[in-house]
Amino acid sequence: MPRRAAYASRAPRWLPTFSASHARRALGTAGQRSRQGDRFSPGDDSADTIGSGLYVRANKLRCSSALRANDLMKKPQGHRFSQIYLEKGKPTSDGVRARRRMAGALFKHGQDVADDISENIERVLGVAPPMASSYQSFWTDWFAGADLRDVLYVPTLAVRAIRGNRYSNNAGPFIKEIEQIFRQEGLGYTIDDDGGVHFYQDEEFENSRRSTLAGLSGPKFSAADRAFREAYAALSGAAPDTLTAVRRIFDAVENVFKMMTGEARIGSSEITKKIKPKLAAIYDGRALDAAKLTAEALSSWVNACHNYRHAPGEPDPSPPPIELAVALLSA
Repeated sequence: MPRRAAYASRAPRWLPTFSASHARRALGTAGQRSRQGDRFSPGDDSADTIGSGLYVRANKLRCSSALRANDLMKKPQGHRFSQIYLEKGKPTSDGVRARRRMAGALFKHGQDVADDISENIERVLGVAPPMASSYQSFWTDWFAGADLRDVLYVPTLAVRAIRGNRYSNNAGPFIKEIEQIFRQEGLGYTIDDDGGVHFYQDEEFENSRRSTLAGLSGPKFSAADRAFREAYAALSGAAPDTLTAVRRIFDAVENVFKMMTGEARIGSSEITKKIKPKLAAIYDGRALDAAKLTAEALSSWVNACHNYRHAPGEPDPSPPPIELAVALLSA
């Protein structure tokens, strides 16, 4: 078998083959010069050899590049080691690293309006501002010692001050960096486009909220839609109102139940009376067993929320922990 054909037969179909004709075209000028007295004068056999050599070298280069590219695709490039490999755990409410990074972000993007931000800290929050707003070290010290509620409001003051400076376009980058700090440092907050800091919910929680809102669209469920939105709004602040959130989500569910069944309230007996017969008319066998367990889960959810309902003549119960409120809203 000719040398060229031998190499071509080994070539993977996804790689181009460098044949002798490719070599002749590539080396044509050099061949002409060699016939005029240069030392190197390739003929047909030399073209076969050079074509095969080019093929081997090109394939080695392509294969090594492909392997390296494939290896790099598996690993995030240019990121901090701790952000890739260290377990972050569940979101926390505060962090020393986050405070220092927030101070750096504020000074980086808001240095031109640092005096305005400092004045508003004293005027709006009623606390002592940094000793000297023109030095980053004083901002770092201030963030390290301030109350959490003040630390979480400063980004809002900063965005307002930056946007009030017509010569600055740093509000967007500042917001982006603060959000990055929250995510990378594992803080349970997020920042909106106006600099407001809110309690952060994960993607699954947000998807649940959106899908429920889509189901409540239309005038028939306007009251339930309003209660549902108010429940989630109660959790969106830096200090979530978990008691209001649970009460309003219960109101939303009860409103839908009353609209669908005609009952005056929702409770375990009403669910057994109205929901289970409908399930029996639709399902049988294991499907019915599973559907009944789902109805019983709804009864358990209703009973859980009843613990936080207001009873006439009794003081309000203690607010539920945030993780429980999130679980009740996303159930």
